[in-house]
This record gives sequence, C-alpha cells and structure tokens, in this order.
Amino acid sequence: MIATSITFAVFAATGASAQQAELAAIDAQLANNLDFRSAAFRVCLNAPVCEVDGVRLEGGRLESGADAWQAADLYWDPVDGIGVTGGGQNDEIDVNERVVVTFSGQRPVQGIWVSDVFSGEHRRFGGSSVRGVDEEYAHVQFSVSGAVVGDMRISAENRLPWQAFNNHISSRFQGDGDLRRRIVVNKRMLELIVPGSDPGADVLITAPIDGEVEKEKLDIFEGVPTVEIDLTEILAALEGAPLYAAGTLNANRIVEILERPELLDEMTAHARRHRVLGDRDNGEVAGMLDSPVMADTLTFQSPLDTSNDFSIAGVVFSE
Repeated sequence: MIATSITFAVFAATGASAQQAELAAIDAQLANNLDFRSAAFRVCLNAPVCEVDGVRLEGGRLESGADAWQAADLYWDPVDGIGVTGGGQNDEIDVNERVVVTFSGQRPVQGIWVSDVFSGEHRRFGGSSVRGVDEEYAHVQFSVSGAVVGDMRISAENRLPWQAFNNHISSRFQGDGDLRRRIVVNKRMLELIVPGSDPGADVLITAPIDGEVEKEKLDIFEGVPTVEIDLTEILAALEGAPLYAAGTLNANRIVEILERPELLDEMTAHARRHRVLGDRDNGEVAGMLDSPVMADTLTFQSPLDTSNDFSIAGVVFSE
C-alpha cells in the first residue's frame, strides 16, 4: 500500500545565475552533463519507460483508489525536457504524477535543472497557496538502493510571463496546447477547472484540502516547515473529469517532427539564443547543492500547491 498523503518539506535550494557569453547558464551547465532536452531522449516521448546511455526514466501516475503507482507515458521536447503525458498539463509533472530517473550506478549529483517553474501564478489564475507563497516548486528525492538519502525543493525565481516561452521560440507550439485541465489551490480548497458541455463554458469542481499534520510524520522533519495534504478526495475529484481536447496539440506537433532532425535542431538553437538575448522566461531554475550527493535514483514529484507542475531539464554532476 502507498500512503494517500505526502509530506513535503522545505529544503534550501538556490538557482544558478552565472551567465556565459555564448550560452545561458542552463545550457552551459548541461552541455557536458545529463541534458534531458537532448534529441537522444526523444525515444522517451509517449513511452512509459525509456533508457538512454545507461539512464532509465519511468513515468508514473497515482490513480484514485489505487494502492500503487501506475505506469504513465513520458513526455519529451527539446525546449523543456521530460514530463508526463496526460494529467492537467500534457507535458509536465502534475500533482499525482512522478518521474523516476535511475542511473546504472551511483553518481555524484551536484544540481538539478527544472523548467516551467514560475512565481506569480496567483495573479494569473486566482489561486492561493497552502504555504502562503506565490510560487511553484519542484520536489526531488535522492535514493541509493531504495533508501532515501536526501531531498530538495527547487523554488521559482522568475515571474510567469504573459506569453509562453515555447510559443515564442517556435510557431509550432500553440498557447494552451498542453493544457488538459487546471488545478488551482485556493486557500484550503482545491479548484479543478475543466471544459463544460458548451465551447468556452468552463466548469469548476472543488474538493477540500486537509492540512492536518500527523505528529509522528512532523517529527521526521523537526525544525523544517512542512505541509501535509490528503490526496484521497483530490484524486477522486480528478477521476472522470473531462479534459480540454486542445491540450494534446503541442505533443502531436512534436511527434510530427521527430523524423526531421533539422527542425528539432532549429528549435533547440532558437531557444538557446533566446535565453541569452530574449526577454521571456521559461521558468528554468537550478537547485545546486553545496556538496554533491551520491545517488543512483532521483524521484521527481510536484507538490500540490498553487498550480504546481514542472518539467525536468537535466542533472549536473560534480567533476
């Protein structure tokens, strides 16, 4: 059995800010590390499990009433990297989804780069936060042979732009082309926005959030702020809820160009240039550790807060 509630602790993580003349920080740091935006990982698109150069990726989804994580297809594109297909955002890791990254052996992990992690979500979508902070964040767990050896929270650094980065760097991406339904946390209530029977008529489904923290669980993270959220009612609210049909458009476009390497290269190059010269942000932020952590497995999950979701751009190893 898996627990239907998850405790998310706040761990310190700082974003890398160094820039190089030729490349933005993310591109410079991932150039000789593990870059999930690389075309080598295109085999992961719409596959529940994939393996590239000894790195195994596995998508998962927690369904209502299930006692274990179920297999879920992965998403990939050359701008954001790895997510999970389906869910609220068709290209990102949503609240009831995860991605497990397994190396062939222990590796010294120095940092993690994620994308599509923004602040300013409340202003755009009318949500709030169980932590009182208007920002998205990603949760990463480090393990060795199944034993957890560390956790990291990577918080947003940049405000949500009015025009999405992907749409700006390529006309092949469409606005809301990944949105299937939107989850917004509003005080102690989850709001699920889904399409109605008539075009343009959205429907609001609500479910309460239980914020009580069991003492024995809180003791594990003594001195660290925590939020305990019961997923039972939330998953029940998700079950059977309708989805926006347009939310698969961008994934379909990626499938169409998979056999045209020149188009993938063009999108990658344009995004790289825009990170240096452009004025729109892609929510890319790094969690960098003071000292590397040896791990053979990284588990990525999206805590339920504001309208959290994110993609995995890559991993930085110590030299």
